Amino acid sequence: MRKSFFAVFLLLVTTFISCNKNNGNEIVRMTISDSTFINLIEYETKSILVGESISNKPLCSQIALINDKEKYLMMDNGYIYIFDWESGMLEDSITTESCGNLNNYSGFRYASEDSIYIYNYQTNRFFIISSNGEIIKQVKILENENPVENAHICALNITPIYHCDSMFLLSGYMPGGLSMAKGMKIPASTMLDIESGRNKPIAYYPDLYTEHNWGTIYMNTVGITTDNKRNILYSFAITPHVYKYNADFTKCDTFYMQTRYDKGTKPAMNSIDELENNVEHEIKYYTSHTTYAEILYDTYRNCYIRVAEHPMMWKSAKESFAKPISLITANDKGEVISETAIIKRGTTLITNNMHICRAGLAIAKESGDENIILFNCYKIGDI
Repeated sequence: MRKSFFAVFLLLVTTFISCNKNNGNEIVRMTISDSTFINLIEYETKSILVGESISNKPLCSQIALINDKEKYLMMDNGYIYIFDWESGMLEDSITTESCGNLNNYSGFRYASEDSIYIYNYQTNRFFIISSNGEIIKQVKILENENPVENAHICALNITPIYHCDSMFLLSGYMPGGLSMAKGMKIPASTMLDIESGRNKPIAYYPDLYTEHNWGTIYMNTVGITTDNKRNILYSFAITPHVYKYNADFTKCDTFYMQTRYDKGTKPAMNSIDELENNVEHEIKYYTSHTTYAEILYDTYRNCYIRVAEHPMMWKSAKESFAKPISLITANDKGEVISETAIIKRGTTLITNNMHICRAGLAIAKESGDENIILFNCYKIGDI
């Protein structure tokens, strides 16, 4: 049994290495004439009524179908709160007290009444709980002997938890200067065996990350989604490519979801030490280049949506550095079919609270009222 597992592991590593040979920073000018697939001019506004005791800026949230009705779920104050998506009213809550204090990069994923996945970042423990808050399963995630093989797990919206057969896919961005790890493979995800707590790295940053200096924080961002064929897609900040793995991670394809406004991304001029010791240098570097962020799969219209972030003038820490964005849409074959105009986001749109719903794409925005979460709901065309 152990020999069989080792053989499979070698096959996976070989597959990943070949996938990572792609030069992710190559610029291929895309011809995208259509900007109408997602209508950013007309939208419906929805309100989630959180009240005075619940935050209106959740770190982790989800739109899920419960009894075929759309519900907005968010984690805060030791609970997962369940709101009706249509009315915005609070309907129920699930206590997460048994999972400990959930903060920083902790998160959840609602699969069903008896399968709610919780990751506690502080204790590095994984839980499956029921809708009444009872623990069905829990495990301490074991550290690998080689620290390079340990992914930095962030169970937030951009890198959600996914259930893959009997295993769980946990992902996150890796902080620090990755160029300091030349010749090494840096994992973006790990596959957790919930019975033993063992985990193995399962998808890696492109080699480009260790070949050049891309800073220590913002350029390391990775977005992840899955589609109706159980493919897992990765969107890395510095590359126009999207990396598409099949369900068992034995095959990886890449395709371009590049913004037509891409001006290219260059390695940082400042050293890693300078960037780590001066956050303003890091922000100026990040805001002066094209980057990519979240990627979503629209299960209703069978397409992918990727967020492109565009350069902006940033002068000081007193200013927001939420970069202007555009939204790129591709069909399930990876063919780009549309890109919106660039939106000057400022502090208005909050893309880390962005979701697919039946009506289209919902993006949270600043409301000016701490008692509500406001969403712009944009219509998406049919493929």
